[in-house]
Amino acid sequence: MPIAPAGRGPELLGTVGLFVALGTIAISLRCYTRIFIVKSFGLDDYTALAAWALFIVYSTFAMSGVHNGTGKHAVDIPPDVLPVGLKWWWACEPVYILTCMALKLSISIFLLRIAVVRTHKIIIWT
Repeated sequence: MPIAPAGRGPELLGTVGLFVALGTIAISLRCYTRIFIVKSFGLDDYTALAAWALFIVYSTFAMSGVHNGTGKHAVDIPPDVLPVGLKWWWACEPVYILTCMALKLSISIFLLRIAVVRTHKIIIWT
C-alpha cells in the first residue's frame, strides 16, 4: 500500500509567497516609474494597485487556510479545525474573483489609453 504524501500546504505557501513577492516588486516598480519618471499616474495604475491589494487579502486568507488544514488530507485534520480551514478557503473565492476583475479592468483601461484607432477602442469596450 503506497504512503500518501503529508499534504500540499507547504507548496501552496511557497507558491503564494513567491507571487506576493513578485507582485509587490512589479507594482512597486510600476508606481515608481509612473509617479517619478513618467509623472502620469492614471486610472489603470489605481486599479492595478486595487488588484494588488485584493491579491494580498486573498493570499492572507489562503495562508490562514493552510494554517488551519488546507492542503492536508481530510483524515489528517482534527474535526474542530476542519470548519475553520474551510471557512478561510471559501473566503478566498470571492476575493479571488474581485482580484481578477480589478486586474482585467486595469489591463482594459491601459489598452484604452494606448489605443489610437476607434475600432480598437470599440473592441476593447465590448
